[in-house]
Amino acid sequence: FDTWVNEWFSRGSDLVYTLGFTPAWAAGTVQSYAVGKEAYGTGTSTAPADMQKWADYCSDVATRYNGKIKYYEVWNEPHFATGYSTYFYADTAAKLAEMTRIASLVIKAIDPTAQIICAPISKTDSTGRTELTSYLDASAAGLNVSGNTGAAQTAANYIDIVGVHTYEPDINYGKAIFANMDAIRTIRDARPCSGVPIWNTECGYLTADKVPAEVKRTRIARLLAAAACSGSSRVLFYSWDNGIMGLMSEPETIAAVNQIFTQLAGKTVSGVNCERGGKLGISLSDGSTVII
Repeated sequence: FDTWVNEWFSRGSDLVYTLGFTPAWAAGTVQSYAVGKEAYGTGTSTAPADMQKWADYCSDVATRYNGKIKYYEVWNEPHFATGYSTYFYADTAAKLAEMTRIASLVIKAIDPTAQIICAPISKTDSTGRTELTSYLDASAAGLNVSGNTGAAQTAANYIDIVGVHTYEPDINYGKAIFANMDAIRTIRDARPCSGVPIWNTECGYLTADKVPAEVKRTRIARLLAAAACSGSSRVLFYSWDNGIMGLMSEPETIAAVNQIFTQLAGKTVSGVNCERGGKLGISLSDGSTVII
């Protein structure tokens, strides 16, 4: 991990570290509905049985990479109910809220410039929005950190960025993203985290290897553009490409993505139209229009 951090920090990249998951020796009780469905093995989807171990972990990471990692995402894709094929987090919303408070207090005591990203919901649809609401509203009370027990506070009090993930399977995903992100902003602005940035920390096209290369390039370009234009301050592409992560073996797709940056970077979006077939028409405040 030192090698990874040092390599990308030396390139001038902003690093996002996802805090988690729980090793078996520190795990709490696995929820019955998650047994056999935990993404990384037994206990990994639970909160630690002893939250002091979580605090120590956050402290160790922040101390080791102080000045290099600036963004800390608390866990990944929480689910608080049954019905999912895989669970990254399947414990209670209250425990996740407590971990969010602990991470914020511990990490910022070491690096006051660090930013905390809430546990990102796996989708922005109605199910994902319900999970986000449960998490942000959950009591953050628990382990005492320098006199702060989180009494009468919630996860929403301790985040600097709202995290979401979008993997839209429908060709008309653009329309869905705009409606869903509008609902996400409404949830955010009704809570103590009102106005904080929204980051799309995972955005991709999971079945890209099953469609023609030209179609894949077009859909990835539109998905990234739609995510950015629907209110995400940052959009992080994350998808599997021929069994590896990223686009290193797809130079034409990289070129298509870079073209978006060339067309949109530094400009202000004044409006977007989504056609039934998925095409985006983006109007810019300088009077120009980009069709993707």
